[in-house]
Amino acid sequence: MKLPQYSGKVLEFPTFWAQFEASIYNRSDLDAATKFTYLISSTKGRARSSIEGIPLTAANYPQAVSILKARFGRPRMVVREHLTALWKLPACSEMSMRGIQSLVDEVTKHLRCLVALNRDPFAGPLPLSEFTHQTIGRGRRKVGRKVGTSKDSKETVAFHMEKRGPCHIFSCCIGSRCPWKLPIL
Repeated sequence: MKLPQYSGKVLEFPTFWAQFEASIYNRSDLDAATKFTYLISSTKGRARSSIEGIPLTAANYPQAVSILKARFGRPRMVVREHLTALWKLPACSEMSMRGIQSLVDEVTKHLRCLVALNRDPFAGPLPLSEFTHQTIGRGRRKVGRKVGTSKDSKETVAFHMEKRGPCHIFSCCIGSRCPWKLPIL
């Protein structure tokens, strides 16, 4: 069985822990010392450093799990990292189908993670409207005006970014029709 490797990146912890929990943590046929061995072998970098030095015994396994969860699995920290990642996304520099789709995919990935964490990406200290305004482009930013207002809902942004696709975002950003002659729905 190939176990996931975790290096200490906050955004990767929920996925790592879900996989580790399903394959090792919840198994009743493994004792705690064996689970601890698997946990150590599934970590590297900062994650490994955080639990290194704890004697590998059954009694210490819960402590190692608690340390990892406390350091890397705090929901507020994961949410903050997703919002920060959205803010730090570079502007769409390549106004091509591939460039715009890449940006849409990256934004959608973070939005889905935020929703899975029960966090409304359109409210709070880093509202998505500000992200949209900064990231979509340096042009007229019609997307920010159309989609980025506080009264807009998740469904509106999802519609503009996913259902209408890159061609719609392109036309909103630069104020022209899609250069690929694809219909804008």
